[in-house]
Amino acid sequence: MDRAPALGWLPFSFGSALVLALGAALVYPQRDTGGSYALEGDQNVVIITVDGVRRDTLDFTEDGWTLWASGGVVFADAVSPTPAPAPAAATVLTGLHPLRHKVIFDGDGLRLGYRTLAEALEVEGWATGGFVSSQEVGSSRGFSQGFRIFDDSFSPWLPGVTRVNLVGHMATAFVGLSGPDALAGLRARSAADTVDRFGAWLAVHREVPLFGWVHLDGGDINQALVAIHEQLEAADVLDRTLVVIAGSHGEREPGRSALHDPAVRVPLVLHMPDVQVTVPVVQAQVRLMDVAATVLEFLRLDVLGETEGVDLIGYGQGLRKATVWCSLVVETEDGQAALGMRNNGIKYIRDPDGVEHVYDLRTDPTEEKDVAEVQASTVAQARALLSGEDVALEKILRSR
Repeated sequence: MDRAPALGWLPFSFGSALVLALGAALVYPQRDTGGSYALEGDQNVVIITVDGVRRDTLDFTEDGWTLWASGGVVFADAVSPTPAPAPAAATVLTGLHPLRHKVIFDGDGLRLGYRTLAEALEVEGWATGGFVSSQEVGSSRGFSQGFRIFDDSFSPWLPGVTRVNLVGHMATAFVGLSGPDALAGLRARSAADTVDRFGAWLAVHREVPLFGWVHLDGGDINQALVAIHEQLEAADVLDRTLVVIAGSHGEREPGRSALHDPAVRVPLVLHMPDVQVTVPVVQAQVRLMDVAATVLEFLRLDVLGETEGVDLIGYGQGLRKATVWCSLVVETEDGQAALGMRNNGIKYIRDPDGVEHVYDLRTDPTEEKDVAEVQASTVAQARALLSGEDVALEKILRSR
């Protein structure tokens, strides 16, 4: 006798996922998002990280950049220790070099053992919110650590839905039926959309101390910077908010190492309320590792534990002038690792096969003339400076 086929688990699973999705969408915006137990008078911090902006092609004539540079501090020679978005973002949030937080290769995630600014400030009572435009720095990579609200939901439907893993997989499968372009929408979103979501969160938390992170990837970055300025003004918190705008990396030039300046020299701007700026443009070399130390100095907190950055506020006040050296690391196109260094106008790059290059950026800013063969002492000094980094990199490679 014929039997009716069983319906199977798929309809039930889809229905359950739909219920979870609706529940997540309704509950997510109503969560306790922090800030209610911070001390009165505590100031705000907003960090804006931007992918793919070359410092050498940025002249600060666009409205967004000009708004923040006016009255603030522009660092003319800021360096990212890596030309990759996830490792650079991890450096900004932890104050550690990639060789310390170990986010180096494509696909690496930030481990729970490394404390972020968001974790430290959330414990101190700040409302914490992260809003990112790329899954490369999403919760699946460990970047949600410490954020009461972390919006990496790129669903075209309701915010917060894809924070439920089952729903996220269901949504990816469903949208994938519409083709690769639709699927890409779950992995990235426009700068404007990310800024809008940050603005909605800001409007709710404007009366409590807050720490916000906005990560922008592609789109109209200039207009996004204008919008964030307008949002902070409308919320009446601009005059009590430290704003850091940091490029995570520039752009690699075809046929050249990703450790050349177009990829690792980045924009860095500070808007510092209640700080008298006497040096609006700082020429000394600084690094992304210095952002976390600067935030903590501004808030007068010592809560992060291990960091390797220096406070940048003193540069804008004319109290600090020294250049800070920076080691560089990158995953090469064939999956190996290359090391380099930038210090006192000298660039040193060592390829995975051991070939060494030296460029004098003071006379050769475009790095066209390799002087390694005639600068033996410079090569020796660079090797000595990088000896500890060699050990760190070797440990990471052995553990993979």
